[in-house]
Amino acid sequence: MDKIRAEHDVVFGDVVETAKKLRGQPHLLNQIPYTTAVTKKVLRSFPPASAMRGGDHGVYLRDD
Repeated sequence: MDKIRAEHDVVFGDVVETAKKLRGQPHLLNQIPYTTAVTKKVLRSFPPASAMRGGDHGVYLRDD
């Protein structure tokens, strides 16, 4: 977490101005490789939809 905060401080500076900076300079996201790597690792380890869900036989969903 310290490494991510340090990276954000260097690239974005003041937290209050981050959203404004990103609107004007979206390419700044390319300068936070450690944050990107951590995000990808977390999503690989804990995917948002990690399992297939099977339905019961004989149950059908219908829409008019």
